[in-house]
Amino acid sequence: MNTSFYVRFFATLFFLAINYPSYAHVKWFSQYSFGDEPLQLSDVTNSIFWILAVASMLVVSLFTIISKHIKLAQWYNDTCNWLGKHNDKSLMIMRIAAGVVLLMSWKSGTLIMPELSINSDLLKWFQFLLAVLLLFRITIPLVGVGIILLYTIGIYQFSLFHMLDYLLLLGIAYFFITSDSKNLKLKNAGLLAIYLTVGFSLCWAGMEKLIYPHWGTYLLELHPQLALGLKPDLFIQGAAFIEISVGIMFILGYFQRILAVGVTLLFMLTSIVFKETEVIGHLMIHAALIIFLIEGSGNIFKILPPAYGSLSNNPFYAGLAFAILFFAFITPYTYGANLKYEQSVAEQPQNHIHPLEISDAATAPQLEVSIKEDIQEGWNIELMTHNFKFVPPKDTEHPFKNEGYAILSINGKLHARIYSPWFYLPPMQTGAYNIEISLKSSHHEPLTHLGLPIETKDRIVVE
Repeated sequence: MNTSFYVRFFATLFFLAINYPSYAHVKWFSQYSFGDEPLQLSDVTNSIFWILAVASMLVVSLFTIISKHIKLAQWYNDTCNWLGKHNDKSLMIMRIAAGVVLLMSWKSGTLIMPELSINSDLLKWFQFLLAVLLLFRITIPLVGVGIILLYTIGIYQFSLFHMLDYLLLLGIAYFFITSDSKNLKLKNAGLLAIYLTVGFSLCWAGMEKLIYPHWGTYLLELHPQLALGLKPDLFIQGAAFIEISVGIMFILGYFQRILAVGVTLLFMLTSIVFKETEVIGHLMIHAALIIFLIEGSGNIFKILPPAYGSLSNNPFYAGLAFAILFFAFITPYTYGANLKYEQSVAEQPQNHIHPLEISDAATAPQLEVSIKEDIQEGWNIELMTHNFKFVPPKDTEHPFKNEGYAILSINGKLHARIYSPWFYLPPMQTGAYNIEISLKSSHHEPLTHLGLPIETKDRIVVE
């Protein structure tokens, strides 16, 4: 395909990106905060945990045996040979996906990933420049360097623990940097880097479900059909181990093509619920999975020690590798989650106040928020509540559970207290702002229902 095709194609993508709603965002599709207290390993490792862990280890071991038999099937080899004829399209697929994501980030004021809000025009336009550089093959390695720079900035602004969610970005960056390398080992390592970072990202997401299960159970309350009739806590644990198992199999090099199809279909099914938000949020993972489908293992095993292939295909060592990798991931994840929680407590001294739980759904306060631009400037925020009355703080001995005030936070920082259903937000500088409003009692206790804060989130983009 010639350059003019790429110009027309990216121009079409650019048009779609700037017309996509700027408020679309994703971070596990749930109300989350690193200020939420994470579970400890002692809390996670119950009987169901060990049953699922052993079952997952056995499944991974079994896959080594199944993999050997499938590779001998004629239909499988014919399919792989046909797919392999299209491996020259891999770079183009990732260029397209990365270009769309960078344009979306430029449009919405985020740092590559949709929930990482930034207020820097320089960073926004830098991402636009990277999208333009993807048009030309000669400048693709520069895009890889640029993505590494953006990732480093993300670590500085959002912490390493948060950015580990998106380690895939570094794999893609290396893939771009080595795309035209004359050194075959370096070039083949580009595909390996994507395999390892996609596998890590899936494992890391699974760890999140184990350490922060209430983020997932909140999501199931909104979309109960996702639980398939299972108890929410059991479903979350099961989903975590499936995700971790798939991630580890990508790392070990099993069933690359079949796993790629399965994970892609799963993402497509969840898109029925989450629609465009899910698709955009995982676009580069979709691209990576398509590359896995086309490339299979590629030539990656040629650059690895021969012992790696023989050990990874041994059922015993595969199961052992699962156990080692699992605890190698969950230990630092738990440490990082606790560190983030301690930092949050230190930054917000009011967190030492115990929440005021309202377990009765019939009497629990409810909160909805409408944010509209003012006719002149700024925004008018309307707080619509049920079972709740706005009152100023009181000195009475016992607080009333159904009265108090609201806390307005912008980009994670306390902005104001709200004592009435209406609040005026003055004009702000160009950028994206995450708006979070939560209810507190008249004694300053955060109000919770089923262990979750009574709050709502929205987003303002100032252009």
